[in-house]
Amino acid sequence: MALSITHLRSISITFLAVAVMGMLWTPPAYPLDGEKKPVYCQAIVSLMELEQDSPNLEEDSYDLTFFGAAAQKPLYGDRLEFGFETGGNFSMKNDTDVLYASVGSPNTNIAIDIDNEWFLFDYFGGGYVAATLAKRLRLYAGAGPLLIYGSWTHEPEENDQDLDDETESHLSAGLYARAGLEVFIFDRVSLGGGVRAIATGLDFDDDAGEIDVEGAQVFFNFTFKI
Repeated sequence: MALSITHLRSISITFLAVAVMGMLWTPPAYPLDGEKKPVYCQAIVSLMELEQDSPNLEEDSYDLTFFGAAAQKPLYGDRLEFGFETGGNFSMKNDTDVLYASVGSPNTNIAIDIDNEWFLFDYFGGGYVAATLAKRLRLYAGAGPLLIYGSWTHEPEENDQDLDDETESHLSAGLYARAGLEVFIFDRVSLGGGVRAIATGLDFDDDAGEIDVEGAQVFFNFTFKI
């Protein structure tokens, strides 16, 4: 699920739509002197698919689950908010793929199990805009830079085909954009979800193929307003 222009275009349109709908709803209200603006604290679970380009692997993608947290601090506005957000996500996974390596005649294949161990962590921060469309409905979008670290351990169970154990670790910068919708089930508690797209320079390359860490994530969140 590589990042495409369509993904970024869709999130950009959503970002602009949030601002337009918020301004049409009501003019932003200034807080009273000394009034404390709330912080939106999110617990997040994200799903992401990373594609690999090796024609010999039984699976053509890795399905990863990320766990994370984020906070949004409004600086201005009431029904239409402008502010900053920051957060982090991590994923750990042990997985096994099967490589069909050809030997001898073209029709002869040997299946080799490959054990993959993943660790990914990203830290992001940027600006956001949010609109309260109804008493319990909140729509937001944010974008900015991120830092991402990844480690991938690749361990074939057989080495007859010259596939060596290998561990790669990289740190990279990138960009993110996300948009989400929240429904408040209580005055300070909401449930929601959305989509997040990342573009990074993080990639892994070895005998099993090349994997670029970028693309779209679907996320679900629990939010508590303090």
